Amino acid sequence: MAGGAGMMFALYNLSELTWHALGYVNLPASKAMIAAGPYSSSHETPDIAPILAWAPFGRRVELASSGASQTSLNIKSLKLLAVRVSEGAFQSTATISVEGRPAEIFRSGDAVSPGIRLDQVMQRGVVLDVNGKSADLGFEMIGGAERANILQVDADASGQRLQRTISPAPAPEEIIDAYRQQIASDPAGLVRRFSLQPSPQGYVVGENPPVILLAAGLQPGDRVTRVNGAPVGNVSSDSRLFETVIASGRARVEIDRNGRAIILTFPLQ
Repeated sequence: MAGGAGMMFALYNLSELTWHALGYVNLPASKAMIAAGPYSSSHETPDIAPILAWAPFGRRVELASSGASQTSLNIKSLKLLAVRVSEGAFQSTATISVEGRPAEIFRSGDAVSPGIRLDQVMQRGVVLDVNGKSADLGFEMIGGAERANILQVDADASGQRLQRTISPAPAPEEIIDAYRQQIASDPAGLVRRFSLQPSPQGYVVGENPPVILLAAGLQPGDRVTRVNGAPVGNVSSDSRLFETVIASGRARVEIDRNGRAIILTFPLQ
């Protein structure tokens, strides 16, 4: 697991990217990063439990300004699955499912659907331009209705949002130690959670990969062939790569997609 695609996403959480899914919460005023980790929660979905950080409070966002009103944007039209918040050369992205179709990755400025454009990407949601008006799209309620919740913000609204207490995120050392324990106890189980199939040629992404794989740009049928130059595909031997990759400060993952080479590099912090 550690040497294959599963390790890539374990390490992914230690980089400058922040992921959240299935917890509909308010957009924060601060830019504090909330790291994800392999910690259990009663609301976690088994296949993505090692990765995603769940939002601990609230089913619906409230706006502090009385000038804001809530609207719905086409039932089942949009579902926010993940965000990648990046400061620097990498552009922030959001993974959104439109009208129930497979999730796609959008960058700021991209058209999500007719009349809807992705304006800003934040750690707790995104801001959309809906026919010239700003709207906040948050993560869907845990176990809630099958629709995207939209908060329409009037032009004269202050934009200040109620803040809730959020539990401190685990330190990177704690995340590393948690994965180290899982790799030692059940590496094959960790591979299965990511819908990966080991083979002599690498790890093949299954038909129903978890959100985090889709959000990182992988597709069903992709084959992860190398990590930091080392061939992968054997769960037992790949587990020994974990410490090597941690020490290197980056994870360089090579993917084969129908004969086309793709390389993903994740700086670690």
